[in-house]
Amino acid sequence: MLGNNLRDHYNALRKKFESECTEICPRCNQVTLHPTQVMNALCRRDNKTYICSPCGRQQAMNDYASRLKETHG
Repeated sequence: MLGNNLRDHYNALRKKFESECTEICPRCNQVTLHPTQVMNALCRRDNKTYICSPCGRQQAMNDYASRLKETHG
C-alpha cells in the first residue's frame, strides 16, 4: 500500500514539474530547463544564459580538456 501511495505522489510531483517546465535549453534545444532559473547551469561562454545541466557539464568537461592540452601539450 505504501508503495502505491509513494508512486502516486511521485507521479503527481513529476506532472507538476513537467507542466511548469516550458523553456527549452538554448544550447541543445532538447532538454527543458528547470522553472527555477538558478537550478540550471550558467553558460560558461557568456556568463548570463542559463542552459540545461547536461550542456553545462559538457562545457565544463570541454574547458577542462582544453586546459589539460595547454599545460601538457
